Amino acid sequence: MNSINPSVSIRIKNLSKSYPEGGKLHSVLRKANAEILSGETVALLGRSGSGKSTLLNLISGIDKPDEGEITIDDHQVTSMSDRERTIFRRRDIGFVYQFFNLIPTLNVGENLRLVLELNKHGADSTAKQCKALLDAVGLKGREDSYPDTLSGGEQQRVAIARALIHKPAIVLADEPTGNLDETTADEIWKLLDTLVRPSGGTILLATHSIAAARRCDRILEIVDGNLADRSESYR
Repeated sequence: MNSINPSVSIRIKNLSKSYPEGGKLHSVLRKANAEILSGETVALLGRSGSGKSTLLNLISGIDKPDEGEITIDDHQVTSMSDRERTIFRRRDIGFVYQFFNLIPTLNVGENLRLVLELNKHGADSTAKQCKALLDAVGLKGREDSYPDTLSGGEQQRVAIARALIHKPAIVLADEPTGNLDETTADEIWKLLDTLVRPSGGTILLATHSIAAARRCDRILEIVDGNLADRSESYR
């Protein structure tokens, strides 16, 4: 961890979420509790359908819980309005997806600039930030390329650059290497870790990969709707 006395970055308290399924309610989270410290890199394990993506969507404010609270750096996300959650997510959270989610009609530079424009950054600083971050992820000079001309690994590098361009305090990564071969996945993980950790950012990584989880400071696992610390079990 990066700090001698780290503060709590994400606090999850009595969190519950259910979805209708086959005429019944399917509970994925049942009064789950956890704390993630500032600067920590935490892996989130769980079988398919256990609620990993649901938890990331709740933390980011994309979705709302049935019960419970999520507090991020003293901001209670679960009590915000839809608009407040959107602004908070846009400003303070970076999201990396398994399937990249790049806008296909925008080139690489435009995908990055859109994030900064939504956060009302000036044109001069926007251009400089995009160039610097593309250089950092190994895509120097690719500003004018479109997503469909890039390999899967290159698209994920763009997705990481987009998630980090506004310097968020928290990065949520939902199976960011699940669609890539082992070598490329290793490169992407190292890149994400190298770019976020030095700045003191917090990473929550949802993954099926035990190898990726072991790179993290701690490991949480969703078991029967609850969050259990499994750091020692998987070492």
